[in-house]
Amino acid sequence: MRCDRWIAKKSGPRQVRTLAFPAALAACLVVFAAVLPVSAREKTDVVILRNGDHLTGEIKGLQYARLSFKTDTMETVSVKWEEVARITSEYSFEFELEDGLRFFGSLGAPTEPGMLSVVGTERTVGLTMDQVVKIRPIKDRFWKRIDGSLSIGLSFTKASDVLRFSFNADAKYTERKNIVDLTLNSIVTTQNEQDSRENTSLNLRYNRLLENRWFLSAFTGLQRNDELGIKLRVLGGGGGGRLLVQTNRMVLPVLAGFSLNQEWADSDGGDSFNAEGLFGFYWSLFIYHKPKTGLSFDFTTYPSMTEKGRVRLDLETRLRREIIKDFFVDLSFYLNYDNKPPSVTAATTDYGFVTSMGYSF
Repeated sequence: MRCDRWIAKKSGPRQVRTLAFPAALAACLVVFAAVLPVSAREKTDVVILRNGDHLTGEIKGLQYARLSFKTDTMETVSVKWEEVARITSEYSFEFELEDGLRFFGSLGAPTEPGMLSVVGTERTVGLTMDQVVKIRPIKDRFWKRIDGSLSIGLSFTKASDVLRFSFNADAKYTERKNIVDLTLNSIVTTQNEQDSRENTSLNLRYNRLLENRWFLSAFTGLQRNDELGIKLRVLGGGGGGRLLVQTNRMVLPVLAGFSLNQEWADSDGGDSFNAEGLFGFYWSLFIYHKPKTGLSFDFTTYPSMTEKGRVRLDLETRLRREIIKDFFVDLSFYLNYDNKPPSVTAATTDYGFVTSMGYSF
């Protein structure tokens, strides 16, 4: 279906379509990135396992202690990192260590098993494989640098005549020192003879990677939450943070900074400009047993600097399990809290459980 037609169908009464256009546009961009064809490079990388087996193909990357490898005769397979003895490749990769150090180059012949020989432009560096937590191919085409996922959930309760629809999409663009992340999350609840309730956020974040696992961050976004009395919130801000923990199974970054936002409340509230502090962290754990399982916890709090005593809080925890290759099921819990919402009749808390199915690319 054409994106312009979908956007037109989303248009409706003014209070409903506040975020319809940017949400629809973001969804179309993510779908376009997922289906755009890309050319494959020659599969000349060599992986030698500790049992003596040789694999020739294309290294897709290393994450969560699993090396993704594609050959002409097999689909992409995942090899346990501890089972790999040697790898060589004429193509360039980024190698990230537990302590945050990053190296760039191709893979020459190592001097002994359990080592990587990273051939850079100026020197060759030997790394023990136990140190390495991530390997990312350095891709020369824009669309090949994008990873992401799409998921959809739908539930209906006949007794209360409640229909709930959820849509989540994210796309991440990665370069050597830059990461751009676009996310869209939307939950719409409808009930017979009542107005629909919407909780939607569209966020764009940029991270600049520094030495020793430090990073700078800038973000902007649009939000709507009918339960908390927010017709529209436009926000932007920035800060800095550090990856406190980074292993083959777990990451834990923290972030501190500031946020500026303009809010438009429901009819019984006013408009306001707010300056807020920001503190947050993200914890992610990956369990690589079939099926693949991931658990994450995302927390951010916003103490106001312009409205005394006001504190906002966003929390989401997610359990994801792979069903078949690249398809997954999600179970998530979200909580949005505002102790002084701009609308006098609005609730201070919005929370819920969401089940959805999706595809990662």
